[in-house]
Amino acid sequence: MIFDPAPIELPASYETVPTSGHIKISHHPAGAPSVTPVIVVTLNRPANNNAFTGQMVYDFEKFFPMFDVDERVKVIVLTGAGKIFCAGADLDIGFSSNRERPADHRDG
Repeated sequence: MIFDPAPIELPASYETVPTSGHIKISHHPAGAPSVTPVIVVTLNRPANNNAFTGQMVYDFEKFFPMFDVDERVKVIVLTGAGKIFCAGADLDIGFSSNRERPADHRDG
């Protein structure tokens, strides 16, 4: 089976695209009304040491294809809120999902 991605629609501002809240997307300078060449992606779970969740995976899958084809974006800065960048996977939540897709498996 060949994975056929949906067409990508680029937003006027990445700051207005909804996320799970586990990551925050901002422009540099912050609050710019339209897309800037520098996009800041912040892991936004400082109370959990920015431990990575399955919802973060879905957010990354939504945003990074947009960044890839958006000619306005030149640099993506990945950072973490608080004192710790990322503690790794959030083992308290886990990564189980009822939503399997052919694209999730390399060998289809």
